[in-house]
Amino acid sequence: MITTTVAVSQTMNFAAGISAGTGVMTFTWHFGNGDTGIGQNNVPYAYALAGVYPITLTVVGQPCPTTREVQTNTLVTVLGTSSPPLPPGTSLSVYLPLVVKAGVQSTRVAYDPSIPKPGQVTGLSGWIQDNQTILEWTPRLPEEAVVEYWIYRSPRTGPVSFDLSGSVPANANRFTDSTAACGYMYYVTALNAGGESLPSVASYISQPCD
Repeated sequence: MITTTVAVSQTMNFAAGISAGTGVMTFTWHFGNGDTGIGQNNVPYAYALAGVYPITLTVVGQPCPTTREVQTNTLVTVLGTSSPPLPPGTSLSVYLPLVVKAGVQSTRVAYDPSIPKPGQVTGLSGWIQDNQTILEWTPRLPEEAVVEYWIYRSPRTGPVSFDLSGSVPANANRFTDSTAACGYMYYVTALNAGGESLPSVASYISQPCD
């Protein structure tokens, strides 16, 4: 079991990969204190109180014909204010088995911190057609003023590393990856003038290539 030590109020980024399964999958993080987070990559969380917290990641896939569910666990120790402080500016990522950091950043948009970021993209689905991977999702609410959707992908084997694969304008909710028909994991984010949303509630995992 993996263990990680952090300070109170220190933000961690949770990320996950998989070694088996295909289709649309939802990644739910249970932080051991009643709080939860949803997403496959860069899911932020900070603990308010010192303690030792068991973290469970639950991955649920589409029914086929029954719902698939897999769980894995880790521990986080949160130091109290009397404990030795961590170095200033320390940034932590918490990994479960097959979990690695994915830190894609873009500077194409100048964000206004006074504007709320969009919510997480929902309704993600995917399929293979004509040797291409096609993704669709539910558009965000009009009042969020989304300007673009970004699509990230990572190989499903070897080191997991999400890269920005493409983007579509706000009036589109479909993306075609013409370069791959197998072997990748995908998620989608939404952008507005306030910044980029967290990763989509679900991810799409295409079939292995072998």
